[in-house]
Amino acid sequence: MFRLLSLVPGGGFGVAPAAVLAGVPLPDAEDLLEELLEAGLLMTSRQDRYRLHDLLRLYAASRHRAEDSTERSFAARSRLRHWLLDTAVLAGRWYEPDYGMPPADPGRLVALDDREQAARWIRTEGDSWLAAFREAAANGEHTRVAEVAEAMHWFSDHWVSWGHWVEVYERAAAAGPPSGTPVWRRPTATTSPGRTGPAPADTTRRWTRPGARCDSPRPPETSSSRRGRTRISAGCGTPSATCRPPPPTTSAPWRCSRRRTTSTGTSRSPAE
Repeated sequence: MFRLLSLVPGGGFGVAPAAVLAGVPLPDAEDLLEELLEAGLLMTSRQDRYRLHDLLRLYAASRHRAEDSTERSFAARSRLRHWLLDTAVLAGRWYEPDYGMPPADPGRLVALDDREQAARWIRTEGDSWLAAFREAAANGEHTRVAEVAEAMHWFSDHWVSWGHWVEVYERAAAAGPPSGTPVWRRPTATTSPGRTGPAPADTTRRWTRPGARCDSPRPPETSSSRRGRTRISAGCGTPSATCRPPPPTTSAPWRCSRRRTTSTGTSRSPAE
């Protein structure tokens, strides 16, 4: 257990990730963690979580490389990554009108019985599931990357201050679905719908997608318009809507503006 804990991303961790890494039931994992705590190899942090001192993490990692096989390390990493992302999807879908409460599962390792518990897990394990998300993107797990980004779409409105939403959706856009089609598409033309060409400097970070929403802390959504959406304002949510991201140093929401073609063939927004 001690050696495998060096694989946990982020600072603190609970019993569930340790159980997944070691492949043992929750009660056994809790007993093992308490033994390590009594031996002075672990520290406790807030909310009954554990953490390794930086030097002990380095030592655990060195012992893991020396004593555990590559196959065991790979299997443990894969178990943890899949569990973190599976749980992130379930928690995020609590806020999706088309999903809500996940199906009952007596074997689930964390409580996701209501929206508050789901939000708490997403926030508490943010560093961990984000690290797993990055690893999945690096491994080319396109379907999983898009699934996680989509599941977090509605929840992100409840945690706008988190500084990683743009990264989540840009990684999903870069990965794309298995077919290779981007989840969102950066524009290559701004003069008219039928022309293509290099995008001007001020539009290199604009995102276009049918069903784009306004006042969003992230790029446009990855699917068609949803039932029950109430925050789409006039001029947005159409195939001609353009979303502009906020400056990289702020947490302001994404802004959308409708663009139309004039009689001269140029594209303008209503304010122009």
